[in-house]
Amino acid sequence: MSPLLKSVTSHARRSRRAPRHAPRGTFGSRKAVVTVLAAVAVGATAVAATADSSWSPTSLALPGTSTQSAGAGSAGIDATSASFRRAAQWKKPSSSRGNPHHTATPSVPVTPTTTPTAAPTTSSPTPTASPTTSPAPSPAPTTSGWPDASTTGVPAGTPLTTYTGPCTVTTANTVIDAKTVNCSSLVIHAANVTISRSKVNGIVSSGTDNDTYSFTLSDSDVDATPGFAAQLTAVEGLHFTVLRSDIQGGNRSVNCINCTIQDSYVHGQDADAGGTWHESGIRMNDHNVIRHNTILCDAPTIGGAGCSADLTGYGDFAPVTNNLIENNLFKATPSGGFCSYGGSSKGKAYSSGAHDIRFINNVFEAGPTGHCGIWGPVTDFDPTRPGNLWSGNTWTDGSPDS
Repeated sequence: MSPLLKSVTSHARRSRRAPRHAPRGTFGSRKAVVTVLAAVAVGATAVAATADSSWSPTSLALPGTSTQSAGAGSAGIDATSASFRRAAQWKKPSSSRGNPHHTATPSVPVTPTTTPTAAPTTSSPTPTASPTTSPAPSPAPTTSGWPDASTTGVPAGTPLTTYTGPCTVTTANTVIDAKTVNCSSLVIHAANVTISRSKVNGIVSSGTDNDTYSFTLSDSDVDATPGFAAQLTAVEGLHFTVLRSDIQGGNRSVNCINCTIQDSYVHGQDADAGGTWHESGIRMNDHNVIRHNTILCDAPTIGGAGCSADLTGYGDFAPVTNNLIENNLFKATPSGGFCSYGGSSKGKAYSSGAHDIRFINNVFEAGPTGHCGIWGPVTDFDPTRPGNLWSGNTWTDGSPDS
């Protein structure tokens, strides 16, 4: 035993006989004895370690501590205890195996220096790629993907049976489904009538006299004049919705007041041999939504008559107001002066009252004239009227129709 250790041990034995009333902080307390013994043990370890040429004071330090934690006295023990508590939570990295004090290696600073440089290089191609891909939406508005005879009407394979109900429906919530309806006029005088997956050989009308009548026509074919020609409107009235339907016949396909026409194909109007009728695809009045349809007036010119437009709205009997015309394909009309009207037709009784007519993201087919109609895509649209908007409309090649 070394002389130093013997001296301390001897003093410790004597301290056991010290009076119980010895003051705190002297060798009379057992805690002080433990403190001194621990300090001596650390010092003895340091002395013994001098035989090892690789020893250094830092080899006694735990990760995250200083060499002062190995000092003698109660302060050294408290610091060492704190170091053990920290060491219990420390996970030694694989790269510092066998040398705990290497945890202070600059592996952490390397990450921030590489991260900022990597971020710009990986993100910078994104903005440069965006301009090259952004023109892609321009060619997107083409005539493909629009409603036509193959995507509207009675779904293929649907078996139809003959409708035997009344041609004037007066019972609310009536459902006519998967039927062949041979009524020259299927008149709706009730609320919430449904006509679905059906072939109607005649017109469908709720009239304009009663606000309580309403109907929905979906996934159906309507031919207003099968096998003959007549000056009729195929679908007309108040408060109705047309979805995914194929509508043809008569001199006008749809006359719309407070209605929605969506995902449908409007075409095939009749012309008269005398050349006096004026044909159109849809006539808008007020509070209508006309969205994602293919609209075409394709009646030929006979004498001095022919198509007025794919879409009309004149202000003859009331102002044309609150119409949303959005994401439709206006097909080039062979006989119409224009493809659409904007509700402010001069000389009409209510033309000055048009407002809130919005043409948004529609596509116009140029056709043989290069103008959709003979003279242009739209007429009598007044952009100064309240709520009127012409926005995002293009030609089929993607160029803006401004």
